[in-house]
Amino acid sequence: MQESKVLYKACLRKNPQTPGNCESARLAYEADLREYRAGYGGATVTVE
Repeated sequence: MQESKVLYKACLRKNPQTPGNCESARLAYEADLREYRAGYGGATVTVE
């Protein structure tokens, strides 16, 4: 999950005017985050 988060944030930094360019990175991060949360029994986990 951390890797996809780092990649997504890096993409956003490189594309501040066109965040849509980072859609695939965002989707990958969100999928990883859902999987991570599911591993904790659905507990709310905040990742910044």
